[in-house]
Formats: sequence, structure tokens, C-alpha cells
Amino acid sequence: YREKLEKKNNKAKEIEDQIRKIIEEEIRIAREKANNNNTGIPFTPEALKLSSNFQNNKGTLPWPLEKGVIIQYYGKQKHKVIDGVETVNNGLDFSTDEGQFCRAVFDGVISRIFFIKGKGKAVLVSHGNYFTVYSGLKDVLVKTGEKVIVKQKLGTVITSEPDLETELHFEIWKGKETQNPVKWIYKAY
Repeated sequence: YREKLEKKNNKAKEIEDQIRKIIEEEIRIAREKANNNNTGIPFTPEALKLSSNFQNNKGTLPWPLEKGVIIQYYGKQKHKVIDGVETVNNGLDFSTDEGQFCRAVFDGVISRIFFIKGKGKAVLVSHGNYFTVYSGLKDVLVKTGEKVIVKQKLGTVITSEPDLETELHFEIWKGKETQNPVKWIYKAY
């Protein structure tokens, strides 16, 4: 069981690294655009306003699902059964019903749609200086570059075949730093 858990932790670390690289690349691209425009400011006035609005909604953002429960919280967690084993989560994991849609927690722009081996598709939404990540999707209803509004459907949460679990992984980033989504979404604690 310990070996299985270690494999799961290693896979989670790979996913974290992949998401971090994508966010760093998005930040780099924004900075390059700003430098090419000789503005020196990495975000447009619209993106800065979006960041400010996102920040001002801390604690009141809607859940990324219409219905679901949090099954794994942010940060280091001690294993419930095995002493000395910890897991690290950069976001929240939600369990929901089969066929559920995930939805944007705030207005933004679709930065990336990418595939995570063994976890399905993921969507990265830019909210200026903030990013939200929604992974564990079987299909995506949006396109890169598309503007989205709060509660807009992004895709359908995948149901894994062997165990029939329907789980969404959700993260919030401020620049290159993860944020605890419990502090951002409405009554998540």
C-alpha cells in the first residue's frame, strides 16, 4: 500500500511540475509582449483590473462545480492510516456525480488547454496576475484565447473506469505561487 501511495505522490509531483512550467511560460510570454511593446508592464490595464477584481473576491468565489464535496485539501496532509506518510496537494480535489460540468470561478481568458497523462484534459484560465487550473476533464467546451465569465461551463469531469470515481482537481495560482483555494472559494472550510 505504501508503494502504491508513493507512486501516486510521484504522479502528483509530475502534474505539479507540468502545471508550474505552463504558468511560468504564460508569465514569460506576457512579459515578452510587454517588452516588445516597450511598456515594461507585463499586464495590460484590463488584466491588471481583472487581477484586482479577482483579489477583491477572495472568500466569495463560486465553487468550480455545481455540486460536489471536497475530498482532498490543499497543502501537506498526513495519511489517515499509515504513520509517517504525507501527501502534498497544490489545490483541492472534489468528488462529484458522473456527467458534471466544471465551471469558471471568475471572469478570465483561456490561456491553455492541455493533457495530463492519466488525468485527462486540463484548462488554465488567466485572471490577470492570477490563474485557475481545472484538471480531470474528459472534454473541454472552450478554446484557447476565449474570454469566459464566472460560472461558464469549461468541460465535463472525467469518470475513471476502474473505480468509477468522478473527481475534479482545482488550483489557484498568484503568479508562480500556489494559493490555498479554501481561502478563495465560498464556504470551502
